[in-house]
Amino acid sequence: MAITRKLRQKVRDGSLREMWQEMKWIFAYIRRYRAAVGIHILLGILGTALSLLSSVAMKTLIDVVTGFETGAIWSAAAWMAGLLLGSAAWRMSLYVSAYGLSFKRCMTYWGMAVMAALYPAGPAPMTAMSIMRQPPPGQGEPRARAA
Repeated sequence: MAITRKLRQKVRDGSLREMWQEMKWIFAYIRRYRAAVGIHILLGILGTALSLLSSVAMKTLIDVVTGFETGAIWSAAAWMAGLLLGSAAWRMSLYVSAYGLSFKRCMTYWGMAVMAALYPAGPAPMTAMSIMRQPPPGQGEPRARAA
């Protein structure tokens, strides 16, 4: 009830009409900067998503380390690596939007793209090493690694 009463008051004294005209002026002024505004909105949403996902990744990592969740070490490692790569790309995009794209920044993007391309193959070498450590069938227990 109080909200409708306030809205009626604003309509009567012309405040809503004035705010509407100011919003139209702002949108007309922003029109030539649409791309930059869109990029900044997208980067803000991406930053929020990364910060929310990082809490989930940290929870998974803590659960694995404390033993609450077993067998999920690769999942936790994949979460953390993906978030680190995403965070680095997000920060680099902010830097490029502020200072422009140079050759070094372009090479940084290229390096991130190479890491992202190799990212799915990350656990494969470790899995191959653990398989190679297994003895052939019937040969006994695997030898302990030297510390």
